[in-house]
Amino acid sequence: MIQELVVETLNNALILYVMFCLLAPIIFYLISVILAPKRPSKVKKMLFESGQTPIPYRVSPYPIEYFPYIIIYIAYALLALVAFITSISLMESTES
Repeated sequence: MIQELVVETLNNALILYVMFCLLAPIIFYLISVILAPKRPSKVKKMLFESGQTPIPYRVSPYPIEYFPYIIIYIAYALLALVAFITSISLMESTES
């Protein structure tokens, strides 16, 4: 009896949680569309540069200012790959 009540409550809670997770973003988006000011400007239509000064026109498709981040990512990706391969080989060597 109690176990069935707990299972039913958990199922209902899961259904409510899934419904909330699916409906909340849609509701919040619609509220923001309704409440947001609609004054278009040149700056709002320019590309977003993540904290950088907006530039209306870019010559190069690959901006050079992000190059150091790419190099750091590649270095850490290679380090992670070497660590992963080393851990696999160490696990295999201890098994035999």
